[in-house]
Amino acid sequence: KNGNIDAVLAAMTITPERKKQIDFSDPYFYAGQSLLVKDDSTIKGIKDMNGKTALAVKGTTAVANVKKFAPKAKVLEFDDYGQAFTALKAGQGQAMTTDNGLLAGIATENKGYKLVGGTYTNEPYGIAVNKGQTQMRNAINRALVKLKKDGTYDTLVKKWFSGIPGFNIKEAEGEK
Repeated sequence: KNGNIDAVLAAMTITPERKKQIDFSDPYFYAGQSLLVKDDSTIKGIKDMNGKTALAVKGTTAVANVKKFAPKAKVLEFDDYGQAFTALKAGQGQAMTTDNGLLAGIATENKGYKLVGGTYTNEPYGIAVNKGQTQMRNAINRALVKLKKDGTYDTLVKKWFSGIPGFNIKEAEGEK
């Protein structure tokens, strides 16, 4: 908004509230909130969290979404993902929740954990540009189309997300 950057490419969900302030490219990753559990967990999805404790980061939509989809779940909130994962390892909760892409990264770096239940929300990521930067947004969209058409996008998604227990590549690519 200050004009010192051209675009934001991060785990930024396209939301109606954000669209009021900035423009987005077409979605490039169809994220959604999921659950990270220990490999031996009996939890299969969000409904199984009723009566259990979920671990989430303060100020994220994950906190409200757990309460929406598992109203009888308790949610412990932490300042960052590292603290939430440490709490999961320590047994302070039965599952950690946030976007599936972030959880996939944690699972990759920490053997003994898996994603379960697919995604229980729809949180598509887009590349953000300032309002009115139509030319820039259109150029980004053309580049995304090209990457998908020539197979580069599929290659990258498979490179980074193949083999992660519980991660659905087709879902992340926007295929249901």
